[in-house]
Order: sequence, then structure tokens, then C-alpha cells
Amino acid sequence: MTGKQLLKRLGLNKREVEVYLAGLSAGPSTARALSQKAKLGRQLTYNALTSLQDKGLLSTSGPKYKTVFIMESADKLAKLIHRRRMELETIENNLDQLAGLLEKPKKNANKSNVRVYTGIEGLKQIAMESTESKEKVVRSLVSIKHVTDTISRSFLSSWIGEIRERKIKSKSLWTVENVDPIYQTGFRNLRVIPKGMKLPAGLLIYDNTVMIFTPKPDVMGIVIDNKEIAQTMKTIHDSIWKQSSPPRR
Repeated sequence: MTGKQLLKRLGLNKREVEVYLAGLSAGPSTARALSQKAKLGRQLTYNALTSLQDKGLLSTSGPKYKTVFIMESADKLAKLIHRRRMELETIENNLDQLAGLLEKPKKNANKSNVRVYTGIEGLKQIAMESTESKEKVVRSLVSIKHVTDTISRSFLSSWIGEIRERKIKSKSLWTVENVDPIYQTGFRNLRVIPKGMKLPAGLLIYDNTVMIFTPKPDVMGIVIDNKEIAQTMKTIHDSIWKQSSPPRR
């Protein structure tokens, strides 16, 4: 795992990572200097600096209009991890008090429902819902490059593991042939869609639910619980499936 990947796993977004690494490399610097080194606009740099300060990853010195920003060293990252662990332990120890609030709402099979999620964590949440499929079938239609560029390999491996452990049949339609073998192993029913078919957004279909999601940079997921829409999308998926071919091994 690279330094950038580790920082992202710790909760830093792309701009925060660039500014933090620029500050570590340059030493105490003004916002202007960091903006130039990180190749970000002034306002984006200030936003990142504010977030990093909130996370305890930088300190400042000097007057307001000549402020120098000093990035904290790696030992602060260890403290950040420790603080995150303590926060999670506190939540875990008090889950019984939140049981009622956290209880999953029951779906009404005859009632339509639309939910919107933003960000990668929201995308992960709606993806994991598909592992609870009652029909034990999950259909997907995606650009696998968009998926792997947006969601970490570790999460995808975990998701694939859940699918396999719960004996859910996957019917996956992808846009490319040369894919990491780990994904081909996880998805036993995998086909490549005909050339020329573009997929700027992805689809996940199971039971009476359709999930539509977009990749980076504007990650968003829309979940539609509707029997008629789900059945229509299943029919379209099955039609494309017949026109598609297995990947080369």
C-alpha cells in the first residue's frame, strides 16, 4: 500500500493528501507555496488545510496574513488511528442504547422507495445491501475500470467473499476483457458486453431493488425499491447477457 493509499484509508480525501504530502516535503510553508506545490487552487488548498487542522495533522505559526503551516509527522498519524479506534470502541460499547435508532427499516414489497447516497462510504453501504438478496441472484452491469478506480480492492474482495459465502449467484456484465484474476474468480458467471457499448454509470439489480451509481470524482448512488422497475431492468440485463461472451482466461 502506497503512502497516498494509506492516507486515504485514514479518512483523508485526495486534496488533503496532496496538501499534506506537499507540506511534509517542503517543510513549514505558506498557503500560497503549498497551493503551488500541490497544484491546487488557493481556495481548495485553504479548505484542505482547514480539514487537516481539524484532524490534528498540522499546526500554524505567524500572524494571520503570513501564516506558516507545519505538517505533523507520522507519529501524529498513529495518534489519529488510536483516536479513531477509541471512538469506534465507544460506539460499540453503547450500541445497545442505539438499537432502536439503528434498527433497519422493513421494506414494503408493494411500496416504492428512492434513496440517494453520496461519497464512497455511501456506495459501499448500498453495495453490501445486495448481499442480503432473498432471490439469491445479483445482476450487475458496470465498467469494471470505474469500479476499481473508485472502490478499494480490499472492499471488493470482501464484497465478493460475502456473495460467495451466502451462495448468491452473480450475473456480471463488464466492459473489458483483461481483468485482475481475483475478480474473475469471485464472479463465476461473468460476461463481457459487446464492444462499443458505453457505461458511464453502473447498475446493480437484485430482488425488487435497482442500484445506480456513478464513479469518481462525483461518487453517487441511487437506490430504487420498485418491483416493476426492477423487473424491467432484469429483462434488459438478461437481453444484454445473451449478446455477451465469457472473458478470455
